Amino acid sequence: MDVLLAPLVMPDVGGFTLADRVALEHPALPVLLVSAYDHESRSDQRRPRSVAGFLRRPVEVRELGVMLKRALAC
Repeated sequence: MDVLLAPLVMPDVGGFTLADRVALEHPALPVLLVSAYDHESRSDQRRPRSVAGFLRRPVEVRELGVMLKRALAC
């Protein structure tokens, strides 16, 4: 199975917009969003269903492994 790892903030499109598009075109593809800020606490406000979680930059290898396992288990 695949996982899409993408930044939350991008020049042309936001991470949530990207996740919405992924949910429409590839509903089984989990998305992990990466940001320099803690977005997990605000994730319930408007979290696309394809978003499996958030990673904070700089990404720690251990945390990445945990989040990948969690995303693939969904």
